[in-house]
Amino acid sequence: GGDRTRRIGAERRDYLRHLAQIRRSARSAAADQAEALFWLHPDPRGLQSLIRTSRLWERRPTDPDFATVRIGLGDQDLALDLQLGETKPLEDVDILSAVALRRLLRTHGTVRALPVAVSLRSFALLRLEGNPIAARRMTAAMVLQAVTWHAPTELRVALCARGSGLATWDWLKWAPHLADPSVPPTDLPRFAVAENLSDLDEVLSEELAGRQLTGSTKPGTNPAWTNDRSHLLVIIDGGSIGDGGRLADPHGLRGVT
Repeated sequence: GGDRTRRIGAERRDYLRHLAQIRRSARSAAADQAEALFWLHPDPRGLQSLIRTSRLWERRPTDPDFATVRIGLGDQDLALDLQLGETKPLEDVDILSAVALRRLLRTHGTVRALPVAVSLRSFALLRLEGNPIAARRMTAAMVLQAVTWHAPTELRVALCARGSGLATWDWLKWAPHLADPSVPPTDLPRFAVAENLSDLDEVLSEELAGRQLTGSTKPGTNPAWTNDRSHLLVIIDGGSIGDGGRLADPHGLRGVT
């Protein structure tokens, strides 16, 4: 009857206004979420502009984003919890309102093309496979972020490479993170570079001394956390394992990726 039609129409208009308010909140939250993530993880191609700013080496070991680097863009869930109220019984659901709700969730429940990051503290080994050129470019982007966000006293870089891999990473000699910090500034730098992990283990003997295997930590503790030791990022590009050593242990060492 006419009364029932008018009542349904009024309820529908109220519900659609309610969804419009939620839609505005979702759009605002998505914009804030994107701004925050792009601030934390900007495009690696723009890192050079940060060198002369206060953001250089800004991340400390106590920060939650320490040793975290961007690996690309991807879709992520909206950070805002959409409060949609209690669902009605199926016989009381208005079809048009239900369709509008589904469209809202499908459109605004996910934020497109946001930075996706990985914590180097959480993994003993990251393997990049596929096209060698693409893998090296992605690795270079990750390393550039690491040396931009972290001081060389808190994150060190080591290189295990030979042949074309060694030539590819020649630019890394300009990063203070590759040099031994114990060498006086008046002497020639001693870089943590070797053709196999056994030799690199010897070069980093002081840095690796006292680090336990990740499998030897107590339950409930962070396996990558070490008191006042720097995090060590080892790049392997064409280098060999050699005779083994602590760096070749499949369990990994604390504070070493």
